[in-house]
Amino acid sequence: MISPKGLYEHQTVEMIYINKNGKITQRVVKIYGITEEKIFGYCFLRKGYRSFQKDQILALQPRNNRRSDKLA
Repeated sequence: MISPKGLYEHQTVEMIYINKNGKITQRVVKIYGITEEKIFGYCFLRKGYRSFQKDQILALQPRNNRRSDKLA
């Protein structure tokens, strides 16, 4: 289960995610919002804003900010 609301908001995290087709990816995401069912943020893998179903997140870990994570 994803941690309580607010714990990861406005942080960059590493995420292991399984999509609806069963494909597993590891992503770096800058989180901008969290609801009961979804996490919203900028995905550095896809280079765009995405939403992620909480029940499809396999792992989530805070990441130290690095230069490559900053938006241009």
